[in-house]
Amino acid sequence: MSINSVVLGGVVGRDMEVRFAQNGKAIGNFSLAVTNGWGENKTTTWVNCVVFGERASKLAPHILKGTKLVVNGRLDVRQYDKQDGTKGVSVDVVVNDFEFTGGKGGSNDAGQQQQSHSGGYKEPPMDFDDSIPFGYVGLQYGKHRIYAL
Repeated sequence: MSINSVVLGGVVGRDMEVRFAQNGKAIGNFSLAVTNGWGENKTTTWVNCVVFGERASKLAPHILKGTKLVVNGRLDVRQYDKQDGTKGVSVDVVVNDFEFTGGKGGSNDAGQQQQSHSGGYKEPPMDFDDSIPFGYVGLQYGKHRIYAL
């Protein structure tokens, strides 16, 4: 069994571009800046994201430069011929699902959610069973925290 799944959160680097294949199917492309690390160790990785079909046409007006977005999809590796005649390799994320997390182009719900968390994060409930050999782990994402068992 193999699993090809990726979840990335970041900021859209350029407005989504939509083009159409010969069969009329829409193909949307945008870049996502994913930042890792802190202070001097902070690095940004640019990821190419692809959306297919009717979803690409409908999302294009909303996926704008500066939009904060979380995408869920699969990695797709493709080879192409460069202008100088050599072979190139591109790794893209084919987007299956997404969520606006606030900022330009995001939905009103995301903006309201971000405002409700502006006073800091909320601690997880501490009413879990002590016989379980693990506890909560908090992951920081922006002003939000994600808790998992």
